[in-house]
Amino acid sequence: MSRVAVSKSQMRTIRDLIAAFPSESPHSAYVAQHGALPLYVSWGATIGITPKGKIVEWSTEGDYEGLRPADPSWVISALVQGSKKWPALTALIPPRPPTAHTCPDCHGTGRIHGVPENIADGVGCSCRGVGWIEPQVEERRSMLSRLRDRLPRLRRRDGP
Repeated sequence: MSRVAVSKSQMRTIRDLIAAFPSESPHSAYVAQHGALPLYVSWGATIGITPKGKIVEWSTEGDYEGLRPADPSWVISALVQGSKKWPALTALIPPRPPTAHTCPDCHGTGRIHGVPENIADGVGCSCRGVGWIEPQVEERRSMLSRLRDRLPRLRRRDGP
């Protein structure tokens, strides 16, 4: 299960945020049922954090019951989104590794340039919102870019 390290103080903060979660929210029943604070809400599921730092996912469409471990590739995105609503969670976002490079898509801002403000939080950057990319991610991204660049030439060679 995905987990982030939380201090006793952070544990209390998450517990307090869960306790104070607005009852009028469409997510309040899930928060009460699962004891987790929603960080990232998508079409059919929500990623949240428990006071002990477990990063979990639950269906908001009835696709499955209970909690599932969140996909590890979504943990940083969820923490970034959650910290926008609850700044006290910013400390849970992993620090930039010394080997990381500034994201070429957002130039280190965590937001894709040119995306209207009203939908910017719903459009994810390849850096997951932190402004940096780890070398192995950048290498995969570069390989995909090279393949994408070659695709039109391959189509021309093979015909329509």
